[in-house]
Amino acid sequence: MLVGARCRDIHQQKYRDQTAGRRTKDVDFALALESWDDFNLLKQQFSPTGNAWQGITIGNIPVDLVPFGNIENPPGEVLSRKGHLLNVAGFKEVFEQAELYPLNDAIDIKLSTVPGLTALKLHAWLDRKENNIKDASDLALILSWYEEDVETLWNRYFALENQGYIGEPEAMAAELLGLDTGRILGHKETQALLDRFNEQSPPELNQFAESLEAPPEHSHPLERRRIQVEALLGGLRDSLGYDE
Repeated sequence: MLVGARCRDIHQQKYRDQTAGRRTKDVDFALALESWDDFNLLKQQFSPTGNAWQGITIGNIPVDLVPFGNIENPPGEVLSRKGHLLNVAGFKEVFEQAELYPLNDAIDIKLSTVPGLTALKLHAWLDRKENNIKDASDLALILSWYEEDVETLWNRYFALENQGYIGEPEAMAAELLGLDTGRILGHKETQALLDRFNEQSPPELNQFAESLEAPPEHSHPLERRRIQVEALLGGLRDSLGYDE
């Protein structure tokens, strides 16, 4: 499953027919594995990328592999044989809901949906928030996609039972994105993500809001970004009562 910046760029093309402002040469692939033997066999087929334990080179493209699946122990965590701990919370759920994307006429790969990518980005920000701007920046970009799809935004928001942010498009977008993300993750993983955010102090949540910018995109004032954070988390909470 394609995740990370290349996944973001593909979705950006759908919403705007243009690339995102922040570019990267790396490709991030999440791999659903039955065992570490599968992972090691795959790595043997390609040249390594630097010293990264999960890095390979395909052609001239550096690829970071994110293993998950039956190798998780405990669920949501992967520990490599070299002692590297990787948080893969939500990957199974995002993988199950991923869409197919054609690489060419013969090969399709799984592509994380926008709400799925949001879930992974939220966990990534929590994992490395001290020195992390890029994940919040990507989340700001995703929020702008929802906000700019005006007809869908208003139609969907009018259908909600609770319309606490009506008339505030940036907050409406955040609440809907939180709701969609929770529906992708399911009750257990959504609650786990909310638990992580509940552990954050007010200054840390403010740091999240401060980083919620995606240059050269238009940036909302900080107070509005704080409200976006509240609305996003509120949407996640609301999804816990969602019934298929």
